[in-house]
Amino acid sequence: PTSFENLRTVDGVTYDSYREAALHAGYLEDESEWVACMIEASQFRMPYQLRQLFAAIIVYAQVVEVDALWERFYDDLSLDFGYKYRSLEGHAKKEMVKFHTLKNLNDLLLANGSAVVHFEDLLQLCEYPHFVLDSLLQNNLIRREMEGYNHDVLQEMVDQEHLLNDEQRSVY
Repeated sequence: PTSFENLRTVDGVTYDSYREAALHAGYLEDESEWVACMIEASQFRMPYQLRQLFAAIIVYAQVVEVDALWERFYDDLSLDFGYKYRSLEGHAKKEMVKFHTLKNLNDLLLANGSAVVHFEDLLQLCEYPHFVLDSLLQNNLIRREMEGYNHDVLQEMVDQEHLLNDEQRSVY
């Protein structure tokens, strides 16, 4: 290499970033293993758990095209919010679901020492200023715990309380 521009050139094509050049040169792995992981997990996991997995993957696996992985699994990642906001219609519902999915992902990333803002190719929370303000007014810990559980699952747990023995009941 004779210049920084030369470092971004692969097979005669100069790329805008070193990352793009490294991808085209074959130095970065493709994401097929992460896609396969998310496909398998989406068959067995709840959306909150999928978001936890997605956050871990993008923080620790150095995914090259985070936005492509997000787009591919967005429906699975946002399923619970789609249900929660089912009474809304059209664009309002779409925006509300997208914001809350992204906000929850950001909370999970923060727990792993990162944030959505560190992934430039992802949607950003600043694109939803009116929702951000509203969410700041809510208790973060309670909201995060409530989003992690489906109402039907919680009801099933309550309905099965009578099956606990005395020792289990004392802990419950």
